[in-house]
Amino acid sequence: GVEILVTAQFALGERSQIQLAVSRLVETGARIIICLAFNSDVSQIAQIADNAGMLDAGFAWITTNDFALDSVLSASEDPEKTQEQLTGWIVAGLDVFAGDLGPRFRDVMDNTPLQHLNHAVLDGALSEEVMASGACD
Repeated sequence: GVEILVTAQFALGERSQIQLAVSRLVETGARIIICLAFNSDVSQIAQIADNAGMLDAGFAWITTNDFALDSVLSASEDPEKTQEQLTGWIVAGLDVFAGDLGPRFRDVMDNTPLQHLNHAVLDGALSEEVMASGACD
């Protein structure tokens, strides 16, 4: 089974908080890390994780399909090093625009006033609307 050892949060762009979050991960001995972060923070996460030895063989980093390598690299101080550090990261997620789900999801989203962001949280009412529409069947 899967056991969650720790969750570690940090404020956008706050390097000291990112360092603390990675330190908490190191302390657990976790080898599989699920990383949900803004693209602008990924290069810092990768740099700090690399310094902690967490990008070596035996570690798996999984991120969401919001991950955009171009955005990550443009936010990096050293794009070549960041690209090297991210080699092997696994991008996993649902392609909501594929198959039968796509048209229903787009219809709900087109008729819902929501500013598109790379990362957004659906409030309760919108979540209920998406579910009721059948877009998540």
